[in-house]
Formats: sequence, C-alpha cells, structure tokens
Amino acid sequence: MKAVRRTLSNTGPNLVLLVIFAAVAVPFLWVIMASFRQTDVLTGSMFDLSHLGIANYLTVLKGSLPQDLINSAIACVTAAVLSVGVSAVAAYAFSRFEFAGSKLLFRLILVVQVIPAVSMVVPLYKLWAGLHLFNSVVGLGIAYAGLNTAVCMLLLKGFVDEIPRELDEAAAIDGCSSFGAFRRVVLPLLAPAITSAAIYVLVITWQEYVIASSLLNSPGSFTATLGLQNLVGQYTTNYGAIMAGSVVTAIPVIIVFAIFQKQFVQTVTGGLKG
Repeated sequence: MKAVRRTLSNTGPNLVLLVIFAAVAVPFLWVIMASFRQTDVLTGSMFDLSHLGIANYLTVLKGSLPQDLINSAIACVTAAVLSVGVSAVAAYAFSRFEFAGSKLLFRLILVVQVIPAVSMVVPLYKLWAGLHLFNSVVGLGIAYAGLNTAVCMLLLKGFVDEIPRELDEAAAIDGCSSFGAFRRVVLPLLAPAITSAAIYVLVITWQEYVIASSLLNSPGSFTATLGLQNLVGQYTTNYGAIMAGSVVTAIPVIIVFAIFQKQFVQTVTGGLKG
C-alpha cells in the first residue's frame, strides 16, 4: 500500500516535468528538422523525412556566419574576462571590508540590475559613439561586461563569504597586503566559481541581440545573432537557412554549457545561499 501511495505521489511531479520537457524540447526538435528540409519549411510536419538535405547548412556556412561566429566569440570572451575580473575584486572588497556606505552601494548595484537593458540602449549608443567604440566587437564586449558584472559579483561574493577570514589574517602575518592575500589565497579558492561565472557570461551574451543591434551596424562586425537577420529579405525569406543558422549558432554554447553544467549549477546555488 505504501508503495502504491509513493508511486501515485511521484506520478504528479513526473507528469509536470514531462510536460515542461516537451514544451522546451519540441520547438528545438522542430527547428533541427526544419533546418534539413528543402521545401515546406514552416508548414511541413516535424516527422516528415522527405526532401531532407544539407543545402541550408551549406548556404549559411558559405555566407558570413563563420565570421559572425568569430565576432561573437571575441565579444563574449571580452565580456567574460572583464566582468569576472572586476566582479572578483569587487566581491572580495564587499565581503572583507566595511566602509562608509558599503551596504548601500552593494544594494544599489543590485537594484540597478532590475532596469531593463532596452532602456540603456540610447545612453549606450551616445556614449559608445563618443568613445569611438561604435561598430567595435571589443566595444560590444565591454558593454556586455558592464551589464553582467553585478550578477557575477553577487555569485562570487557568496563564495568569498564562505572562505574563512583566518586565511586572510594568516597571509597578513606572513607579510601579504590585502591585495596579496586576495591574489595568493582567496583567488585560487575562487577558481571554480570564477569559471562558472565566466560560463554564465558567455551563455548570456552569446544569444544577446538588442544591445548588439544598437552598437553594431556594419556587416563585417555583426555577431551571429545579427548575422541571421541578413537571411531575412525584403520580399522573400530563406527560412530553411535561418533554421540551419540557428542550429549552428547554438552548437558552441550548448557544448560549453554541457561540459560545465554541473559546476555552473553548483556555483549558482552556492552564490545564492551565500
């Protein structure tokens, strides 16, 4: 009887998870199948295996997509390096030092994150144009870094808080300055969390469109998400190529997240608990 009750109690949650999985997986499967379809891309059945081929993939790979992927990688890596570097130092400062207004400043930084990125488009456009960073892939990466630093700092601060202060004190006794203690003691212990924070930035910025479309208007500097819009014509649209381009664009970030998935989830959980 207990076994039956246990089975029934597990059935409900399992069904909910199954429905959620189907809602997430079916669109991806449809895109993959549509990317191989030569005709009836939008109206064909997902299970229709006729008229399949790789022509759509050849179309996007012979176009600007490879260069767009390189541009995306440059922008995302720039954002990850800058945001993680700044947030690691900031997380250590907020965790270890008490200064006037530190708590207020920390909360203010977090509150700013609720402001939609769309509302920052015009100020960013004017600022980047004045700094001659417009149409710059590295400049886009700097903008991404500014938008993601606070989240990374929140994640890393939770881990810094868990590192015993006695280690800092021992380093100080050995003659280390505050920065020396951070670099030689805290930073190595933060390495797993820093890696996960960098992966977070890479995943978020790889798929970003709004800021990129505002700061880049030269085809040679387009990221992958912007490059896909070139497949949308004024009168006709190659939907099969768009699907193929979407699949190719998603592959790098899926591989990265799959490799570091466990570490990333543990870091987010630990950061929020901290």
